[in-house]
This record gives sequence, C-alpha cells and structure tokens, in this order.
Amino acid sequence: MEKQLFLHMNGGEGERSYANNSSLQRKIMLKAKVMLEETVTRLYSHSFPKCMKVADLGCSVGPNTLLVMSNIIDIVHATCIRLNREPPTFQLYLNDLFGNDFNTIFKSLPDFYTKLVQDKGHKSGSCFINATPGSFYGRLFPRNSINLFHSANSVHWLSQDPFLGLSKEALNKGNCHIVSTSPPSVYTTFLKQFQKDFELFLKSRSEELVPGGAMVLVLLVKTETPRRSIWEAISLTLSDMLLEKNLMLKAKHMLEETIMKLDCHFSPNCMKVADLGCSVGPNTLLLISNVVSIVDTACTRLNREPPTFQFYLNDLFENDFNTTFKSLPDFYTKLLQNEGNRSASCFINATPGSFYGRLFPSNSINLFHSSNSLHWLSQDPLLGCKDVASLNKGHCHIVSTSPPEVHKAYLKQYQQDFKLFLKSRSEELVPGGAMILLFLGNQENPRITGWEMISLILNEMFLEGMIEEEKLESFNIPVYEPTVEELRNVIQEEGSFFIQRLEILILPWDDGMSEGSDDIKAELMAKHVRAIMEPLMSTKFGAEVITEVFVRYQKKVVQLMEVEKEKLEFATLMISMTKNA
Repeated sequence: MEKQLFLHMNGGEGERSYANNSSLQRKIMLKAKVMLEETVTRLYSHSFPKCMKVADLGCSVGPNTLLVMSNIIDIVHATCIRLNREPPTFQLYLNDLFGNDFNTIFKSLPDFYTKLVQDKGHKSGSCFINATPGSFYGRLFPRNSINLFHSANSVHWLSQDPFLGLSKEALNKGNCHIVSTSPPSVYTTFLKQFQKDFELFLKSRSEELVPGGAMVLVLLVKTETPRRSIWEAISLTLSDMLLEKNLMLKAKHMLEETIMKLDCHFSPNCMKVADLGCSVGPNTLLLISNVVSIVDTACTRLNREPPTFQFYLNDLFENDFNTTFKSLPDFYTKLLQNEGNRSASCFINATPGSFYGRLFPSNSINLFHSSNSLHWLSQDPLLGCKDVASLNKGHCHIVSTSPPEVHKAYLKQYQQDFKLFLKSRSEELVPGGAMILLFLGNQENPRITGWEMISLILNEMFLEGMIEEEKLESFNIPVYEPTVEELRNVIQEEGSFFIQRLEILILPWDDGMSEGSDDIKAELMAKHVRAIMEPLMSTKFGAEVITEVFVRYQKKVVQLMEVEKEKLEFATLMISMTKNA
C-alpha cells in the first residue's frame, strides 16, 4: 500500500511534468482509437444504457487524461445520431494511484465541460466526472456497475517490486530491471508477478462489469526484437480543523437517526453517499467513518450482511483532493481494524464541481451530507447591482449599518442558489433518499459575525490608506446565514423535500478549544478564519494586507471577549430531509 503513495507520474504543469512530456502516449492512444470506436459502438448499440458508466484506469495527469473520455462521448454521440436516439447520461470515473495529481485534472474540467457543450450543444447527454483513487489490482467499484473499462499505458506496471522479500543480489546485481545480461530466473520472477497481478486485475474487472460489459486495454509488451528499456520511479511526499470536527460530532445523532431509517426501510446492496463541500483535512473522512460505523451497528443488530459502500467526496475544482487521496491507504487500514471482517467493501471517489447544479446521474445517490458549506453562495450577490453596492460603500458584507436593500440582495442570491441545490439533489437521490445539511444560520439575536468583523477591519484599513478603494469596492464575501423561517420557505417553495428534523445549535466561537488565555483562543480563531478566507481574499489583496487583517482580527476578538462575549456566538442550522415520493 505504501508504494501507491509515491508511484505516480510527475504532477503539475512544469517543464518536467508528465502533462508536458506525454506526446508519445497520446500517439499510442490515437492509434488505438479504431479499436475503441468498434468496442464502444458495439457495446452501446446492443444495450442502450440510460447511464453509461466508463472507468479509465491509470488515467495519470495531463492533456491525455480527458482524451479518452472525449473520444467515447464522440463515438456514442455519432451512434445516437445514426440510430436517431437520445444520448445517454455519462458517468465517467478517472482512476489512478493515491499519489496521482488529481488537482491539476480537476482544474481543467470547467474548460472541458464548456468545450463539450460548444461542440455538442444540448444534444449531448449529461456528463459527470469522478475520481476514484486506488490500485486497479483489486476492486475499485461495486459489482455490476461499469459498462466499459479503458486503460492506456498502465497495466504493464506491476503492483510491487517483483523481488520484494527475495534476494536479488546474486541474480541481478547492479541492475534494477531486466537487462540483456540478466539470467532466466530474473525474467521468471518478473513474469510470475505479472501473471499474479493480471489475473487479479481480470477477476476484479469481471466482478465490476455489467453483463456484456467490455474492456479496451493498451499496454507495453515485449517483442522478440532486441531492444533496451529504461524505467524510473519518482517519489513525493505529503493538515487541522478542530471546530468543524466538533460540529460534525454534535450532529452525529441526526446522522444516526437518518441512516437507520434509510437502512431499515430500503436495505440497499450498495449504499451510495455523497459529501458535498468536503474540503481537505482530518475531517474530510470523518463522515465516511461515521456512516460505515452506524450501518455496521445496524446490520449487527438486525443480523444482516453490511452493504457495499460507494462514497463521493465533492468540492470545487480547486480543492486539494491530492492530500485527501494520500491519506486513504491509512484510512482503509484503520477501517478494517475497527470494523473487522464484518465491514463490507468501501469505494471512495472524488467528484469535483459546484453543488449548485447537477453532479450525479438521476436516481443514483442514497444519502447526501454537507457540513459548513451551504452558507457559501454561488457568486457575489452584489454582482451587477451597482446601485445596491453603492449603498454598502466601504464594506464587503452585511454590517449593522447596511441598508435593507443590501440584505435583500444577499437573501435573493441565497434563495436562488438553495432552490437550485434542492432541485439538483432531488433529481440525483433515489426515491426515499435523504439529506443531512449543517450550515451557518442566523438566530436573530444581536451578535457579530466573522464576516462582519472582516468587513469592518478592511474598512478601517481603507480609511487609513492601506487598501485601494477600487479593490475594496470590487470585493464582497459571498456568504449568507439564513434564518429558520427563510430556510423553511425555500424548502416549501421548491417542493421536493419533506423536513424530518430541524435544529438550531448555538455555540460560542471558542467551542471545543482547550483551556487557555483569551489571547491564545483569539489566535486560534484568527487562524481558523484565515484558513477559510485567505484563498478568496488573495484574489484582491496582497499577503501583507491579509496578514494585517488577521492581526487586527485577533485583537478585536480579545476586546470582545473582555466586554461583550455574548456577541461571540455562532448558530448552526442542522436539518434532515427526505425526498418526497
């Protein structure tokens, strides 16, 4: 498992990156396109799946990564036109080892989706792209779930050093691969490892393919013509959010209640769960641990076999999925230790993109979860509203002196976004599926928010001449904390969900922090808010300005702790909903 962390192609887009040094692999893939066309056309014409699920194994990173997906969509599109059929929905899985640079791939997806719509228009079926980190020498997907597997330039890589546990000193001394002077026993050792790996590969894929499913594999082979090969493996290495973890633990009772109902009423063979706005860090995999543990307990009580789990981690394209993927080997190991042999198979994927829109095929998810994300809006609510923005001059969020028009603009954006969120999730949930959402809310008591504090500090610095007026006027924090009434109204108007439980949790800003002075707690709060806000603020302000903002933020928190600590509270709305029949 350790090797899966470091055995991968050079990531990024630099001079020595795989993305800029893979033209040969592209040529090979293009030469194999005829076989791909033949296979995809035959596969689609015989079964006409409504949702075509394709997995590219060993996808790596760079311009070739999405090439095979483009080709498959083109081929199916052409077939649909020829047969006068509606194109299917596509669910595409990109697989590589945990150390692969998925971040670079995800950042290229917006342009890929845009080009897809430009080329195909609305005649092309919906396309949802996920990442599935892990070794293809073993199971990656639930049974009977994939229509087509593709792999190019990957299956010649073995699962491990063929000499692991053996002494190669006497056999192949001074060499790290088969060379012309290697004795037959060295070749036999490599062959034995290939046979073992490829048999496991075939067995795993046969279990995951639907009946009649297909595979197209392109890999390097040995010809009888003498030639020389050179192989190098390159390695690279590998963060803490206390408040989010504490909040998720406080909402665990709602998660347990919801999952128990789902499991008892529907008992899915494969339970599909998506965490929306997963972010990165130790809390990212906490939901998965909780879900597996709750279902395992329910199955033990009911004397049933646990289901297979398929988890989808969602966040925006720029999220650091790489760090999450590198933590998966240890997570899988711990999961087996904690749950023992009762724990069923668990497959983890990443699904980059905005949750204000579709992310998955229709009727495909059992449970959605989102924590600390849905108060973020899809865009600046004052964008294109110059008259309203001028009323809030000098501020980047709602403050106590903001006129009603500013509040209305934020509320309108929230209503528009949350309706789209609910509509998208209702289409993706199976009948009877559920959602658990945790996000910041407004309990309508006098208090100061972190967003208001940042706005006041930036205004201070602007008046002191430290910030340019143009930069401040073009910056707004796209966050809205709704009241319970505003939340209920949107859910009722959209009409797809029934509220099972709705709670409001009021906590002090320093909840969960260990004992310490006000200075220490204020420093931790400032670091926490900076970790959230820095990526957004860095689009407008330099490092010096941002550092000064949070130095002042820390001082203001200390002052409030001394005189108005009751204002340093935050409200979290916790809601459990089920999809209406």
